[in-house]
Amino acid sequence: FDVIVVGGGINGMMVARELSADGVRVILLEHGEPGREASWAAGGILSPLNPWRSADAITALSLWSQDRFPALADALRRETGIDPGWIQSGLLLLGQSETSQAEDWAQRWGVVVERVSAAEIEELEPALNRFTCGGIRLPGVAQIRSPRLLMALSRSLVQHGVRVESHTRVLDLLIEKECIRGVCTDRGDFHADVVVVCAGAWTESLLGGLVQGGQMVPVRGQMLMIDAGPGLLKHILQMKGNYLIPRDDGRILVGSTVEFVGFDRS
Repeated sequence: FDVIVVGGGINGMMVARELSADGVRVILLEHGEPGREASWAAGGILSPLNPWRSADAITALSLWSQDRFPALADALRRETGIDPGWIQSGLLLLGQSETSQAEDWAQRWGVVVERVSAAEIEELEPALNRFTCGGIRLPGVAQIRSPRLLMALSRSLVQHGVRVESHTRVLDLLIEKECIRGVCTDRGDFHADVVVVCAGAWTESLLGGLVQGGQMVPVRGQMLMIDAGPGLLKHILQMKGNYLIPRDDGRILVGSTVEFVGFDRS
């Protein structure tokens, strides 16, 4: 193989798809079922919830990605017959005290940010209780249906000739003369010219001291899904760190907890 991709979440699957589309021979290794860890449960908001708090590098990457998601969703739908559910629903942040920071950030990055009054919030989202304070609206923010996206990516990888090895746990990197030449797994060794690690919370245990930076740890989150009927809410809503994500079929995701409990999925 030319490239080994370690990790079968959204990032790993996208890397494998892009490389294979350029004629690169790719194998993807996943310790469970591809796409079934945190990626499957992601709410699918295609933006940081308070983007003006993000580092410039994160802002640049997220804006670049947002611009390309409509074409990606359309391509996957045409390739696989699975619609990933891209919708530009906008993001409405209620009771915000960071309006000036948001506007400064928006001007610097060329993003549309609107101040909205309590009366305008009531007009935008009639189903909400009345608010006495205003908020911020980012009309360009979109969402994706994460399970649909992952199912489409899985089918796309097969069509692109990517070899996918599920239930294959990567134990270590194969290093020869200070170069990474492949990986050691519980199913044997795999060799390639390049190894791309997209293992999420497992990355640190694999890379050890090879990468400098902050510690990467697993965080458990739990959400509710409500079948509220289509049209009740129009925007993704955020207030005090909590969010509501309305789907086009009437379901609403309510999120989420943040629990530092290690790799406990219970």
